[in-house]
Amino acid sequence: MNGSDLLHAVSETDEIYLSEAENTAGVAGEFKKQKNKKIKASISVLTCLVIAVAAGVLLKGMNKTPELPTNLAVETSAGCMDEIYEVPHWDTLSETQKYTEFFFNGGTYCIINSTPADEKFFGENLGTATVTGFDFYTDTTHSQEVQVFAVRGISTACVLGVRYESGVCAEFSDLNYAPATLGQLLDDLGLRENLVCGKGSAEYFGEDNRYHSILFNDFADSAVWEMLLADTEAINDPDRSVGSQLVDFAVSVPALGIENLAMWVTDTGNLCTNLLGTLKCFYIGENAVKTFTDWMYANVPHSEHIPSTDPPVTAEEASAEETGLAEAFSVAE
Repeated sequence: MNGSDLLHAVSETDEIYLSEAENTAGVAGEFKKQKNKKIKASISVLTCLVIAVAAGVLLKGMNKTPELPTNLAVETSAGCMDEIYEVPHWDTLSETQKYTEFFFNGGTYCIINSTPADEKFFGENLGTATVTGFDFYTDTTHSQEVQVFAVRGISTACVLGVRYESGVCAEFSDLNYAPATLGQLLDDLGLRENLVCGKGSAEYFGEDNRYHSILFNDFADSAVWEMLLADTEAINDPDRSVGSQLVDFAVSVPALGIENLAMWVTDTGNLCTNLLGTLKCFYIGENAVKTFTDWMYANVPHSEHIPSTDPPVTAEEASAEETGLAEAFSVAE
């Protein structure tokens, strides 16, 4: 395991991931930034905490909240890392940033991202629910009644659409959604019609005692379907040994407003993803993983970069980091 052997952040990649896609150094740095966030225990709670209290600050790909004269910070811990985020004031937030959670038919739903959804993707009206949000500055819980909809082509077991009182729409995912197989994930999220793959990356610890980042250019989605997503019976088992990450790549689901989350493969034969904010880990076999990684290096143009901000570390320090990250994996849900 090395510096990139982390669970990917539940949020999207920074805007720089897109705007500097042709800048090898810039993108490689952002890949590392993306991967240097880990999912701790109680990931469901953390996911909604991130959305509710950090809104435009923490969620990648969203506009940054302006600096405020009064600072209220929230500290989050993930494995060996602590990060502090400024909490935006309630009246600076959009409706989709304020009201981020609701309960429906026994499920707990949290907003996927704060960009308003297009109601053209909505289907059957399923009823009403009370969506809530919390103002940390006044210690107040706010709520409003919303209309709940199915999303066309997406299972209601994992995603629901919402229309706020103002008419603005958003999409929410069930935090307890855990597909049994890879095929179920593909079916429930309509990924055969909706999945879009992007650039990839890899990382290794070199003889110069630095982590080296490799950036792969875009490649045909068909390669992912043929080599990684063909085994629809692959079991989802995030409790098994995740292993060391070999190659990752960005994935988007435009119908759900999801951009630049991740899929990655590991040396223990796993295909993992953070789609919908929780770890899903499917065993597709070591041979399938090797076939894909060998193909990436042989067929996809790529470049190597050593992040200038990374100081050299000793083998002992790298081993200590590996131990800390392994502990983070062991408590991730």
